[in-house]
Amino acid sequence: MSTGVDWLQKQKKATLVEIAEHTNMSPGYEKQNKSDLTNSVENHLRLNASSYQNDSLAAPFYQGVDPASPVKHQAGKAVAGGVKAEEVTAKKPRQRRQTIKAKEDIEGEPSASSTSALIRTPARALSTASRKASTAVSASSIPLPASPAVIANQIDAATSGLLTSFSTRVSASRFPGYITSTRRALSSPPTLSFLLLFLEAWSLRPLVLPLKSLAEIPPIPALGTDAIAVKVPDFFACLTWQFWGPVAVWSFVSLLGPLLAGYFVNIRSSTTPVAALAGKEEEGKVDVLSFHVCKAVLAWVVFLRGGLGRGESVRVVERGIPGGVGGLFVGAAVGGIAGLWEGVVRK
Repeated sequence: MSTGVDWLQKQKKATLVEIAEHTNMSPGYEKQNKSDLTNSVENHLRLNASSYQNDSLAAPFYQGVDPASPVKHQAGKAVAGGVKAEEVTAKKPRQRRQTIKAKEDIEGEPSASSTSALIRTPARALSTASRKASTAVSASSIPLPASPAVIANQIDAATSGLLTSFSTRVSASRFPGYITSTRRALSSPPTLSFLLLFLEAWSLRPLVLPLKSLAEIPPIPALGTDAIAVKVPDFFACLTWQFWGPVAVWSFVSLLGPLLAGYFVNIRSSTTPVAALAGKEEEGKVDVLSFHVCKAVLAWVVFLRGGLGRGESVRVVERGIPGGVGGLFVGAAVGGIAGLWEGVVRK
């Protein structure tokens, strides 16, 4: 059977397809290449030898004879003329094989020459080079995924740019100047004294000027809110003694008395060495140290010694001031230390 296999290998793919179609092979052989198709046809013919051994198209596989060779035709004519088939077969076997080989050589030579011609054609070489170049360009143009280090650097650069832009815009605006002015204004003993007085007055306000319900915002079920009462201070309380009594006591202890003492007992009114060189004197200003010393003395006299009695107004002020009488002493101590430090710095 090796002769039959050699015969199949020498056939063209079109001939193999024709044999496969003629012998009723399973579908799918059309898509196979020549090598796979040769193996498929060989297996099919081996399995169905009893059916196709005498078939005119498949018989050469079993006999090793090409049905298209001239030897077969001559043998047919000789038999028709009375010549025995044995004699024809005995006379022409070697010529038949030579004819097959020569035919295959003739058929193989154009194929090899055409293949070499295709390979060596300048146009084909140019198209091959163009395909390789386009493949290289397309491969190089595909973006690769960024590494974590590159992503981190990009985030740092974006953050730095954002901070730089924000700093530039803030510096170009007046906001830094406002911050500097506010800091300078709050970093002085008089401002500190004012903040202490404001804290005391705000804490005393609910007792002498209570809030009064003015209106009510109805609940909104869609938002899940309850009714909200709009309250404003009851300014009619300013017409009663319940307002003016506590306000008078607090004003005397924390504001009016200390102001008079700080103005007349003014330690800073004496000319400092720096002011003497400049020809200026500290006049018309309240001494912060004297102010808070007088405030502490008045708080001790009024609230601890009962200098103004133990009336309702005194008790209202004690309840309203944060920390009571102790809160007054703490505020006076803080303001006095700030005034003392200012005097030391000026000296």
